Amino acid sequence: MTNQKFNNRELLQLQKQLIEKKQGELIDKLEVITRMERLYNIEGISEEELDEFAFIMLDLFRREKSQIQIWEEYFKGDKEILKEIKLLHDPGYKEKMDREIWYLIQAIRDTIHTNDYTSRKKAQEILREMDNLFPAGRNFLNLVDDNHFLARYIHEFTNYFPENIANYIYKELKTYYENNGNKE
Repeated sequence: MTNQKFNNRELLQLQKQLIEKKQGELIDKLEVITRMERLYNIEGISEEELDEFAFIMLDLFRREKSQIQIWEEYFKGDKEILKEIKLLHDPGYKEKMDREIWYLIQAIRDTIHTNDYTSRKKAQEILREMDNLFPAGRNFLNLVDDNHFLARYIHEFTNYFPENIANYIYKELKTYYENNGNKE
């Protein structure tokens, strides 16, 4: 800025833009914290269990905005999917999905540890509920197999799930959508 010659009006505009940008970043961070606090307040969730996956959940929430923008661009020609993607901006909807994602992580962790019918059935029930909330999810799962998409956006979609849980989530989602008809 010192090498540039700005008049007062231009300096004010530049400061305003910088402050608005910082304000947007702070609002995004506050939303991430608020969403995490809501998870801690859900009855029946052990704080110790949530602590185990807090970093993962925080990272999911932090990346969500840029992921949604990528999906909106990628699916811009599909009005039905775009309509569903718009749901992802709604705070009430986010709250429901946050809870279901948490329950899914817990159910899959339990399934990996116990490998019994009851825990597998619980994971499948949660997937069914998530599919009811967000049917476009099957389209996003297909992106995992799209090498062009992954090469371009891998940095935005790399997550910190333990590998066994990430692999199990992928396997369960794939199986769920194959068994429940691929409604694309």
